[in-house]
Amino acid sequence: MRLPSTGGLVSGLVTSLLPAREVGRVACECELGESPVWMTTGIDSRALLWVDVPRGTLHLGFGEKHRAQQVVSGALAAVAELTAGRILAAGDRHVYVLASADAGDAAGVAEIPEVPAGVTFNDAKPGPDGRVWLATVSRATAGGGALWTYAIGEGLVLRRSGISHGNGLGWNADGTRMHFVDSGARTLTSTRFDSASATIGTVEFELTLPSEVGIPDGLAVDAEDCIWLAVWGGYCLLRISPSGSILGRVPIPTRNVTSCAFMGPGLQTLAVTTAADDVDPSAPGGDLYLVDVGVAGAPVGVGESNVGTLALGDLSNSAHATAKE
Repeated sequence: MRLPSTGGLVSGLVTSLLPAREVGRVACECELGESPVWMTTGIDSRALLWVDVPRGTLHLGFGEKHRAQQVVSGALAAVAELTAGRILAAGDRHVYVLASADAGDAAGVAEIPEVPAGVTFNDAKPGPDGRVWLATVSRATAGGGALWTYAIGEGLVLRRSGISHGNGLGWNADGTRMHFVDSGARTLTSTRFDSASATIGTVEFELTLPSEVGIPDGLAVDAEDCIWLAVWGGYCLLRISPSGSILGRVPIPTRNVTSCAFMGPGLQTLAVTTAADDVDPSAPGGDLYLVDVGVAGAPVGVGESNVGTLALGDLSNSAHATAKE
């Protein structure tokens, strides 16, 4: 089914509609669907994970079939794949590890300090350096968000502060460029990246979305090193070139598009999470859309810490946080 041309909010800035067609839809009715992850290892290999943030539930999907289970008592902001099929989960100020999607309650392994007040995790993704990168937001303090990394032995390490609302994360195919979103500033920033030292380098481009377009949210990177950016309030995904030019948009028939991830054989399908409509509660929102956008995705890394070699009970010794900017 070809997607409708919904999304007039961005039509004044982005006039080019990209070829795309909806190939499936999961009626999961999330309040705030986020953090889609295509699993490549373990018993959940070839399954898609995503979360419903305020309900603390982890969804596990195979095609248009899915199931959900509660894994934390509070919010569950994001998940990321670790070695041996384990899953890192981030919610509120805490980092957890699950042996698999069906493992039941998550084991807490680390937490960030409550500085500034109200800081919480918001997104997570493994980087080419083998660490899991995590973005935070402080809804009480302007510029109180940050980028952290997590790995066994290192625990949580602060990598960049002064972010308003940390969100989508991604890297190019050779790991030399890092992309991250600050939803509060409405920016997508692309920088040089050094995997050996996990260092964020000089800015290559910074794209700011006007308020009439919407708010940048989660992202994915395709095999041509272009960025697919979910737009909250914009009814769409934007495709952005490696140099920062908007190439066009793919409309999604719901207001709040939150994130996306390539999945399936050859990473040929883009899974798109959405949230309930915060303007018109009767409008559609919260389902997962499966879209053929005509280009394959770039593989996403796996957190390559030694989590897979430890019993969950041994992980508590990594629960420390340090600063390294």
